[in-house]
Amino acid sequence: MVLHGGVNRALISRALAGESAFFGRMEQLPACINIIDVGAGELVVRAVNLAPTQWLHQHETMTTMEKLLAQYLRAGVA
Repeated sequence: MVLHGGVNRALISRALAGESAFFGRMEQLPACINIIDVGAGELVVRAVNLAPTQWLHQHETMTTMEKLLAQYLRAGVA
């Protein structure tokens, strides 16, 4: 499935901690890959936030939303 970051966070949160959990601060890079195996009533998280262009995220210090805000402010729109 191709989903937005918020939906990804909700699905991963449920798989990791149950129905009432939501890990809103879990980073989801654009076009990242998350792998969840779905079986007979069980969810197994195999991978989270894999980004083919940045496997290690070594140069990342801001979240995606922080980067977008910085671009917005640099453009002088605000």
